[in-house]
Formats: sequence, C-alpha cells, structure tokens
Amino acid sequence: MLIINGTVHRMDGPVIENGFVAISGSKIAQVGPIENCPKNWTGDVFDAQGGHISPGFIDTHCHLGMFGDALGFESDDGNEETDPCTPHLRAIDAINPLDRCFSEAREAGVTTVLTGPGSANPISGEFAAIKTDGRWVDAMVVKAPISMKLALGENPKQVYHNRDETPVTRMAIAAIIRENLRKALEYGEKLDKADEDTDPPDYDAKLEALLPVVRGKLPVHIHAHRASDIVTGVRIAREFHLKCVIVHGTASHLIVDFLQEEGVPVITGPCLGDRSKPEGPGSASSSTLSIAPALDYIEENYMNKISVDELASLCHLSTVHFRRVFQNIMDTNPIDYIAGVRIMNACNLLHSTNLSILTVSEMSGFRTLSNFNRHFSEMMCQTPSDFRRQMLSGSTEKRPDMVEYKGWL
Repeated sequence: MLIINGTVHRMDGPVIENGFVAISGSKIAQVGPIENCPKNWTGDVFDAQGGHISPGFIDTHCHLGMFGDALGFESDDGNEETDPCTPHLRAIDAINPLDRCFSEAREAGVTTVLTGPGSANPISGEFAAIKTDGRWVDAMVVKAPISMKLALGENPKQVYHNRDETPVTRMAIAAIIRENLRKALEYGEKLDKADEDTDPPDYDAKLEALLPVVRGKLPVHIHAHRASDIVTGVRIAREFHLKCVIVHGTASHLIVDFLQEEGVPVITGPCLGDRSKPEGPGSASSSTLSIAPALDYIEENYMNKISVDELASLCHLSTVHFRRVFQNIMDTNPIDYIAGVRIMNACNLLHSTNLSILTVSEMSGFRTLSNFNRHFSEMMCQTPSDFRRQMLSGSTEKRPDMVEYKGWL
C-alpha cells in the first residue's frame, strides 16, 4: 500500500509536512516527501488528504482482552484471587480477541499491546505481546511470554485483607515473592544435576514458569505505586539478579536518582484519572494538572456565568468524571469552589473600595443580592455589611478564613 498526502511522523527524524509512506508486505519500505513518491506504484493507494501518518501506538501495560467489556463475571478473567502465587497462568489462555475493546484500541491507533493478569497476586502470571487485529490469539502473538507480572502494595493487600488470608502486609507480599523465587532456583539446580543416577524433581508448573525469570531470560514487570514499594521491587530484583521494569511508578518522581543509579526503567501511567489509588496521596499535584484548565478559567472568569459542563469540556473529561476528579483533588465540588473564589474577590472589594454591596456582588459574579448574602454568610460566618464594618474598625477578632473553612489548605 502507498499512503500519500499526509503529515508523516517519523520516530527517527523530523516530521515530513507533506509526505508518503510505502508499505511492501508487512514492512515499511520507504518514507519521504511527496516529491520523492514512487511514480509507478502498482499496489493500493490511500490518499490521507492532509491527515497524520504515524507508526502504530504500543501500549506497554494493559489488560486488554482479560476483562470483558460489560460482560461481568463470565468474562472477568484477569485475576485468579484464590492463590497469591500464580506464575503459571498464561495471558493467552484468557484473552478474548473478539472483545469490542480491541476494535476501539485499533480505532485509537493502538496496534500492539502488552496484556496479561491483573495485580491481585504478588506473583500474577505471564504477560503476552500481541497485535490488536485478529480473531484468535495464537495468530496475534508477537511474543509470549513477554514478561512475568509481580505486584506490590495496595492491590494484593486489598484482595487478601478482605478475605482474612495472607498476604495482608507488604512484608508478606515480599516474602511470598522471595520464597517462590528461591524455590525456583533450587528447582533449576536439581534439574541441572539430574542424570542417570539422580532423578529430576517432580514436575512443578509454578516453578517451571519461574525458571526463565530466575535465569535472567524473562523480565519481571513489577506493579508498584508507592516509592517504598518501587524500592522493594528493585531490592528483590537485585537479590535474584532479575531483569526488572517498574509498572505505574506513581511516586517514581520522588526517587529518580535511585532509579537512575539502579538503571531501572519505569512504565508510567495511566496519566489521566483521579486519585483513586490509596498509594498516591502525595501525587495530588500531578493529579491537579488534569483540572488545571478549569481552575485557570474560574480564576479569570469568576465574574461571569460558569457551567460545570463548560469546565469539564476544558479538561477533556465527561461532566460526571470531572465532578468526581474535582471533588477528590479540591475536597469540594465545582459549584462551591466557584462560589468560594467569588466570595474571596468580594472580601477584597469590601475591604479596599467604597462600592455598594450590590455592586460588589455583581462584580464578583453573583446574579442576585440574596444569593450573594447567603453564600457570604455561610462561608464567612457574618454578613457582608458586618465584614466591612469589621475591616473599617480594624477589629482583630478571628473569623474563619474562607479557604480554611472549606478545608482546602
């Protein structure tokens, strides 16, 4: 196929504003500006009409095909929550290529994914690298297994705490991982020593799956959010000489020097979402970025009518999700936050000008004087008139600051 008249985004060079991509078989044969386009192309030609041409996106950590979309328990195959050590589980035995999420991934430009078990178990199972196009997984596999999934921190704790079974602490999670890695080493040593006079050990599916891990042939992808969990994962990898990749790494920015020194790569993400992880309260500043456009807009337009739908659109979130994210980050809802910004402005005007209270209310964004008086009294525990008199008299009587009152600081 020959794709023409598109903006070509190359991974090894500058963008080509008006270019072409020639594909021969399953390989990209040629890329260049449109004037260098092959003249006598005999295959299919697709006119991008000024669109963008880029390589397919690769999602390096997901659970595509493991949890069926809107199908409930029947297609919920991502976590075997009956055993904290399940290295012998293979993603390819659970993936449903006909799940509609595959078509949605393709439509978004994702052509390859690393998918596999969730993080309920400290040792979760084998991930696979697959293409997103196909009807049976065997024909979609790029490499399987591609990694062994380990999980530290909140997910195993939550799963087994609810069942009153081990592990319920981070110590137990790490101990389970260490114990089974050590067993795999011993299992491998016994296999190596087996000969005519020495029988091999009894077959163990779990230890067989861990053999390529402890022998350095299969990397481990370690689910970790909290900085201390990231360090624990690296510590275990160092002890057993494992090839290690940290997945998620929510607090990895706090220990960048450590990760650089250890030479450990981090797959970050997901980058959009609320503070749903109990591991990430320290990442509030990062989460705030998702609603920063709304906060800036409120600051600049508090005197005008503002709708929550408008704010959600600025942040590229649905209104429902925006409300939830805003509440989690700001500890108040968008409407009350807007009212608080308006009241703060009103306080400044009451203190620094002789404007009438009606004018102050209108300049602060309130449509009616009664609405202004009600909000002001709720937040400042006094009327606007009393507030002005207090400011003029120089009274030092302590009144609850609006920000303190709402619990924002």
